[in-house]
Amino acid sequence: MLRLMRISRQLSVAVLLTGALALGACGEDSTVGSEGPAPAPGDTRAELEHIHGLGVDPGSGGLYVATHYGLFRAAEDQTKLQRAGSSRQDIMGFSVVGRRRFIGSGHPDPSESEPPNLGLIESRDGGKSWKNISLLGEADFHVLESSGSRV
Repeated sequence: MLRLMRISRQLSVAVLLTGALALGACGEDSTVGSEGPAPAPGDTRAELEHIHGLGVDPGSGGLYVATHYGLFRAAEDQTKLQRAGSSRQDIMGFSVVGRRRFIGSGHPDPSESEPPNLGLIESRDGGKSWKNISLLGEADFHVLESSGSRV
């Protein structure tokens, strides 16, 4: 029961964060390459202006935020987000599959141009690294949902 309350609290924080960021970005198109260069690495506020997905790791209770400029994490009972790994790829579709295991899709880091679409990607280390599973260069899924071993 206590664990469920913690997850509920983290999701509440995530919803509030998403709402605040959405209001701040109203009327702006923040797509890659649309209006100027990508935010400088480390400019967390700018990197969080465009959120694509949220998820809670069932192992750690950490909140993960998939953005236009990479994946961020807030440990359980924390509100400050830290980058998960070094990638600044655009993680559009995002779903937590299990402990430290995520799937995603989208576009490469702004400093890279190929392939234009990441296909289906997977992380088994909490978002520190990603590998291609299928459709590299052919697809970018904007929504991914997982249940057990199915996507």
